[in-house]
Amino acid sequence: AAYVANLVKDGDWVKLPSATVLYVEDTVRRWAQLSPDVKSKDVWVKVLSPKDGRYPLGVTEAERQGWLQFGMGFSLALRNPNSHSLAKREDARAYALGILGAASLLLTQLRFEHGGEIATAEGKPQSHMAAGFIPVDRPPSRDA
Repeated sequence: AAYVANLVKDGDWVKLPSATVLYVEDTVRRWAQLSPDVKSKDVWVKVLSPKDGRYPLGVTEAERQGWLQFGMGFSLALRNPNSHSLAKREDARAYALGILGAASLLLTQLRFEHGGEIATAEGKPQSHMAAGFIPVDRPPSRDA
């Protein structure tokens, strides 16, 4: 996370997209306890598959398929962007920040739906608060 944060701080919009995807993949691998030799596409199948994924997302079958496809598309489409074309994009900053937003969405939804299981996999307490969640029934404090 520090590496990605430093790229944002430095405004390195060319490196940020692939670094963000690699960070998300590494995080999800760790949470699901997958070995490094599992390919990107297969990571998402093993994690988000509606049938036998470790942490499927959503309620309906369509929603679960959508999250699976979103995870796969996130990695496959964005993992190795052509850095030469990124350097020439007038909207490189917006593009990179969009990828960062998609990464945040995936990780946030995984934590929201499976926070206790993820915390257990990381050896942390199982409460949503311990996993960094703010209860929905009260507004966040200014310190959150």
